[in-house]
Amino acid sequence: MYAGLSWKTLPVLVLTIVAAGALAYSGAPSCGVTNFDDNWQVVDNPLVSQASWSNVKLIITSPYHGLYLPVKLLSYMCDYAVYGFLGVDIVRGVHLTNVIIHLVNSILVAFLCSVAVADLSGGRIGREGIFFVGLFSGVLFVLHPVHV
Repeated sequence: MYAGLSWKTLPVLVLTIVAAGALAYSGAPSCGVTNFDDNWQVVDNPLVSQASWSNVKLIITSPYHGLYLPVKLLSYMCDYAVYGFLGVDIVRGVHLTNVIIHLVNSILVAFLCSVAVADLSGGRIGREGIFFVGLFSGVLFVLHPVHV
């Protein structure tokens, strides 16, 4: 593997980050509606609750409540389609999707930091050092309270 990560250390890196994030955010899906933006962006938003090409066009071409958030609103539309089909509460599903996206991003941060350290160190840091830099950066990113 690249960046000092081997096929033996890769599962340890990924599983540690996922376990830390799952433990920290395990209560997120059951939090329910928040008073910040869940109501007007998810629950009471007719653009995301009814999947249609006309709604996709509106999401992509015009702001909603003065904000242009096409990727976020399209993600909510997909959440409505998937979780509605599965019979899961939409707010619970949106929170679960956000946790999954955050876990994936944390793993990507760990890989990015590992690659950067491997390239910038010029071989001065061994495989173990590169692994621990990636592990520390991924766990720090998944657990840091700025993401709450």
